[in-house]
Amino acid sequence: MNGLSKLKRYGHLVREEIVPGESVVWVFRPEDIAKIFKAEAGLHPKRRSHLALLKYRTDRSNIYNNGGLISTNGTEWWRLRREFQKVLSKPQNVIDYLEDTDLVVQEFVRLCSHEKADDFLSLFSRLFLELTCLVVFDIKMQSLSEKERHQNSRSSRLINAAFTTNSAILKLDNGPMLWRFFETPLYKKMRRAQNYMEEVALEMVTQKNQDTSICGKQSLLEQYLKNETLDIKDIVGMACDMLLAGVDTTTYTTAFALYHLAKNTDAQEKLRSEATALLKDRTSPITPETLKNATFTKAVLKETFRMNPISVGIGRILQTDVVLSGYRVPRGKDGYVIVTI
Repeated sequence: MNGLSKLKRYGHLVREEIVPGESVVWVFRPEDIAKIFKAEAGLHPKRRSHLALLKYRTDRSNIYNNGGLISTNGTEWWRLRREFQKVLSKPQNVIDYLEDTDLVVQEFVRLCSHEKADDFLSLFSRLFLELTCLVVFDIKMQSLSEKERHQNSRSSRLINAAFTTNSAILKLDNGPMLWRFFETPLYKKMRRAQNYMEEVALEMVTQKNQDTSICGKQSLLEQYLKNETLDIKDIVGMACDMLLAGVDTTTYTTAFALYHLAKNTDAQEKLRSEATALLKDRTSPITPETLKNATFTKAVLKETFRMNPISVGIGRILQTDVVLSGYRVPRGKDGYVIVTI
């Protein structure tokens, strides 16, 4: 049952026991959501997320300092977030790779025009793996090539590793956590997927760290390697996070956007009109000016995120007792809430 179904059936505040002894409170009222965020003012957010991945990484302290941005809490989370955000929020990083990413997208469009597929998800995965590796590592994976589309290629194995990890974590985190005591079959499956992703990330980080060539633009990885407050273990964790989170999220968001455009022909035509006004022809390059003036395109993306958000919500472990819709929700383990988006 999804969040909307819970809201319609049970109301604005729903307590659900996901496994015996583990509860979650779904919060739908904006006033209650505001109370949760106000209650953590001055505190670092505390979350219950990607617990199996956290165990995997903390068990491998020779490679990782922590669980990474996704699963780490407290001051260590803030240390990573503060440094990684400095680079991720720079508009110049988008502009620097605009020409390269545009060429990849044009290659993708040509491929789609030549091959009629019943399901574009696999092609989207290849597109966004290529774009992620290009911007993050300044590496061209050639994910759309015939060679890389083989099931045993590096890009195919990376896509499968990301999908396997994300699928396994959902079940591992929300089921009996026997994997905390011994390696269950599903945890072993996730571990093997992470082993491969980690191997590729280590290879890319090592390669870039030893590269002494001078380039006009810098990848995200190059900028992180120059940050003296980050060590190599922090950066390897970031590289794995990018590979894990950069493919599935963008793939499904793009699929949802195209689905809604197909169902809404007026919006589709308006988007097409904006594209033809900004671009002289199909092969016209995307420029910073093009992005600046693509107002309806941005609106389509924002509406897609509203209708089909990447996550079911924003999870929080309450650090103080909070009264929501007249109910007292205690702090700590029993105060795990999901703020719906």
